[in-house]
Amino acid sequence: MQKRKIWKILGKIFLWLFLLGAISLGVFKKLRHLVLSNITLVRFLSTYTPYASYVTPKPLRPEYGVALYQLMKDIHDVLEVCHIPYWIEAGTLLGAVRHGGIIPWDDDIDTQIHEKDCSVFVKKAIPLFKALGYGVSYFSKHGGVRVWMSPKKITLLQDEVLPGADIFYAKEKKPGELFIWGCKKSLKLAALLPLKRYAFGALWVWGPANPIPYLEELYGKNWNTMAKRGNDHSTIHKRSQHETFILEDFSPLRPFGPLEDHRIWLEKKSRTQP
Repeated sequence: MQKRKIWKILGKIFLWLFLLGAISLGVFKKLRHLVLSNITLVRFLSTYTPYASYVTPKPLRPEYGVALYQLMKDIHDVLEVCHIPYWIEAGTLLGAVRHGGIIPWDDDIDTQIHEKDCSVFVKKAIPLFKALGYGVSYFSKHGGVRVWMSPKKITLLQDEVLPGADIFYAKEKKPGELFIWGCKKSLKLAALLPLKRYAFGALWVWGPANPIPYLEELYGKNWNTMAKRGNDHSTIHKRSQHETFILEDFSPLRPFGPLEDHRIWLEKKSRTQP
């Protein structure tokens, strides 16, 4: 009996320590987020500590960047040939608005199409991507697809994964608001339409009519002066650090090419589809 009581007491102590640790970790994360979301504090850290050199990411290597521009061009051409409206979103939209191209450390492409166009997308667009040599995988049954660069088109370095692009299915769960799989932030239809063109490196791509409300909701009020590197899509390590730093260089990722132009071939191919 005595041993049983001791084990119960130890169990309760362990449980309380675990709960206190979890609470402390949660409080620490919130405090860290508040500090690193404050431009004055981040500027102070960058000026008087090695913080900036620690968190400022290096740009992608040229070949990987060109592969991402090629992905964006082919996604644009395939969806236009199939008459499927699309728009860039997340880091790709931020890059178009803030840099005029890919953010130098952003390592994938993000786009959306409306849920109502999914059947045409599956029937016509996906076969065209595959005909171009891309791999296509569903990351959720109703969430969208990831399009992968062919391993024949790029030489990967150690630990790198194939360049990819997400094409999310946007759903109108609330009147006038579009949501995508795995994200609580919405894109207002009033800010989305009519779609407008954005310069994206040497390309022109489609995006929201007014991107500001979406960018502020996704990245905060200081999206045009503060930057962070999010989840890692380019290596097997899948890093998920989100340190914030002051943005000083607004140049896009270079070079912009050379890129292959498949538009005429896609138009001919699409006319032979059922």
